[in-house]
Amino acid sequence: MHVPLYLWALIAIAFLAIVAGAIALKAFSRRVGESYPYKKRRSLFTESEISFLQTLEQAAGEDCRVYAKVRADDVLSVRPLPDRKEWLGAWNRLRGKHFDFLLCDPGSFAPVAAVELDDGSQDDPHRSVRDDFLERACMAAGLPLVRIPKENRHSVSGVRQQILEDLDELDVDQPVADSPGEEGRETDSTPVCPKCSSVMVRRRINKGPRTGRMYWSCSRFPRCLGALPINNS
Repeated sequence: MHVPLYLWALIAIAFLAIVAGAIALKAFSRRVGESYPYKKRRSLFTESEISFLQTLEQAAGEDCRVYAKVRADDVLSVRPLPDRKEWLGAWNRLRGKHFDFLLCDPGSFAPVAAVELDDGSQDDPHRSVRDDFLERACMAAGLPLVRIPKENRHSVSGVRQQILEDLDELDVDQPVADSPGEEGRETDSTPVCPKCSSVMVRRRINKGPRTGRMYWSCSRFPRCLGALPINNS
């Protein structure tokens, strides 16, 4: 079958256009690669972080949601300061840092505690400065910071126990009496736990910057971490 000359010409033009397009695309990709030299990581976590995350999720159970690699400035904020430069300085020190893991209330998503995995990197001078800053910042903000040593990272019960110990600022041996002769007795004004609807008891913080202040705590603590503030005025 005879093919008209103009059809051969169109086929040749189409072929050349395809080749030219492929060359242009390759050149464009090369230029993009030079301007944006990025690649996707194989995993968001290291193998040790994955292993600990699984342990932490089991330890937290249904009491808390577990999030990983959370920016510190998503958890902490800078309170208003009269000096704008001082405020910006405090903000800049917070930016760029993150918590290894964060425990949040499953209902309100309020931060409950930050969790750091001590894997030996804290011996690095730069890491040590970072760790010291976050610890002081969390203490000032009233956010517990739990440090899990390397040797305990695989123990679900050990991790849960350490978290509860660091969260347990309430002195369970010192209930506050509503009136003389009624120590430890709850009244009609006693609230119910917002998490499990159990009766609450009044307890005293016995460590940290809020030592001496009173809180309503779920009577099922530590199985339930429900708590409510009490007017301490």
